[in-house]
Amino acid sequence: MKNIQITLRQKSILQDICSSGDYITISSIAKHLDVSGRTVLRELDEIEKWLEYYGLALDKKTHFGIRIHGDEEDRGFIADMLKAEKGKNIYSAEERQKIIIIELLKNQEPVKLYNFSSMLNVTEATIGNDLDKVEEWLINNKLKLTRKPGIGIYVEGEEKLIRKAIINIIYENINEGELLSFINGVLTDKAKSYESKEHRTNSRLLYLIDKNTISKLEKLIYELEKKIGCKFADNAYIGFIVHLALAIERIRKDEKILMDKDFLEDLKKYPEYGIAEELAVDLGKIFDVNIPRDEIGYITMYIKGTKNFGSGRKSNIVGNFELVKLSQQIIKVAEEETGSFLQHDERLLAGLVNHIGPAINRMKLGMDIRNPLLEEIKEHYSHLMRIGKKSVHGLEKYLGMEVPESEIAYIAMHLGSVLEKKVVAVKKVYRIVVACATGIGTSGLLATRIEKEYDNIEVVDIISIIHIDEKVLNEKGIDFIISTMTIEDIGIPVVVVNPLLFKEDIDKLNKFIKNYKDVNKKNIISKDERINFREKVSKLKCYLDATGKILDNFFLKDCYKFESINEIIDEASKVTTNSLNEQQIIFEALSEREKRGATIISGKKFILVHGSVAIKAFAFGIIRIKEGLKCKNNNGEEEVIDMAVIMLLSDVYDKEYMEVMSYISRAIIERNNFLKELREEKFEHVYVQLCNILEEFCNAKNIRTDGDVG
Repeated sequence: MKNIQITLRQKSILQDICSSGDYITISSIAKHLDVSGRTVLRELDEIEKWLEYYGLALDKKTHFGIRIHGDEEDRGFIADMLKAEKGKNIYSAEERQKIIIIELLKNQEPVKLYNFSSMLNVTEATIGNDLDKVEEWLINNKLKLTRKPGIGIYVEGEEKLIRKAIINIIYENINEGELLSFINGVLTDKAKSYESKEHRTNSRLLYLIDKNTISKLEKLIYELEKKIGCKFADNAYIGFIVHLALAIERIRKDEKILMDKDFLEDLKKYPEYGIAEELAVDLGKIFDVNIPRDEIGYITMYIKGTKNFGSGRKSNIVGNFELVKLSQQIIKVAEEETGSFLQHDERLLAGLVNHIGPAINRMKLGMDIRNPLLEEIKEHYSHLMRIGKKSVHGLEKYLGMEVPESEIAYIAMHLGSVLEKKVVAVKKVYRIVVACATGIGTSGLLATRIEKEYDNIEVVDIISIIHIDEKVLNEKGIDFIISTMTIEDIGIPVVVVNPLLFKEDIDKLNKFIKNYKDVNKKNIISKDERINFREKVSKLKCYLDATGKILDNFFLKDCYKFESINEIIDEASKVTTNSLNEQQIIFEALSEREKRGATIISGKKFILVHGSVAIKAFAFGIIRIKEGLKCKNNNGEEEVIDMAVIMLLSDVYDKEYMEVMSYISRAIIERNNFLKELREEKFEHVYVQLCNILEEFCNAKNIRTDGDVG
């Protein structure tokens, strides 16, 4: 059998066949190995020769697939043989070229043709042909391939371009999800094993980054996030780890990056430079390297390009008010181009504000802007790219430079998230409001669930049952109300569901929509509608007052244990006021709400204790339970909760106060990072995150964070 070799691909196909107790289809094997069905079929002849040596064969059955002709013992025998069989690597030209690029960039020392020939199991002439394509790739990345007879092949170019090329080849072949999976695997010591040949080729790219370096960097970045008071998004987190890991490896090889001295001096004026300096000191201690000033400059650029530091402090580039104005200009152009009314879409405005701040930093600093979805967006959403290009004219005028395609694509994605939803079919889109007893807790949760489940339901508002105004709802063109409780004496249809929107609630809602008779109400809202300025000022002041009250009264309390939810309510009433009389009123109100059904957020391990009270009270806080408390959820199943979210609202306050509270409740439910911080972090850190969330709300409402209205 020594003269019959089995390739790694053939071995993988056989392993799939053996692992299946019955017939397995060609398409199933092809999908698992990420190859075409035709490729699998081509390999079967060689596989059958290999099996023949052991006196076995393939059993092929039309419409069923293939299997080993034999019993379980035969399949077990073949599986054992495959473990002993090493197989040989057969690489495609593209895979060979990728490996050559990786090795040249990693080593930066002359490599002889023979080394590549031996590594890749091909002739030196084949490697020579591959090098032509490799050279083309390097030229596109502004690097030079040098071939010297007797010495070898190597890459020449500036250190910053070599690093950029390494990052480019990683991102060209591995998406951000795979990178995040790899990094998480390293951190949890569960790194993925690469079975397919293509994945093993890409794993070479991942191991351009040292695993031990990654685990140490993660701890540093976690501390950095706490210091700057924000969490990096997944793509920024990945990018920062890759940047730092690569920098450390290159510094160890004495490959130093250089930065223009004047530009470096400008960077030193930013507060982020001081943060980068502190990070460099920590990096030096942990990795036993000296981080040069130029490296600190690049770290500064990365931090500035990731986080909008205009938030909560003076910024040398742009402040929040200007970000809101620029975002509104983008939305206005998108409105003119599409005819869609977007001005009141708070999520779109908040999303653009949060994106444009760091984007301006990146463009001002001349950083490379990477958008892994650029080509897909250009190909499949060319209309959004066209709108995006027109919408950034005001931003380009502000910056005095063109906005690159990759950044336009990001803005197009923000616009598309709203525009595509508005265009989704010609089918009826139902305008609804979500209601609960107070409008601050369960209604926020329910609105989130509805938006995830339905693309033909627009949640226009979140309201309190006690503040329902049928006339206002009719003026807004509301089709029906989705409520957590029964609403009496109202002419608008009401669907009562559980705030967690279980399957039976979805079935109930689907049935209601199917039978709903469109009464063709006149939708009074139009593009030309203008809210009274005095009324707008009043609303904005309510938002600011509510925000201030939440920050003034926020509490975070650690308790060892509770025996019941009633004990949690008792503790909540004590921590929100010193008055014994008010404590009793709060206790009774929260208990009354609890009798209607506990709001345990399944899967999140916390209970939402909320209610409306007759006294002037407005508070938000967290009670953490060290030992946990066993409770029954709305399904009658037992769950252990370790935290209670307390939300208290007086019925004397306007609905704007309820909106602010509802925004926080949705943030807790939707943002796992915020929920984790509420559980684990100290008061100071949680308070900063709460400030950030409330600032987002204010930005979306067009409120300046210095207290004025915009």
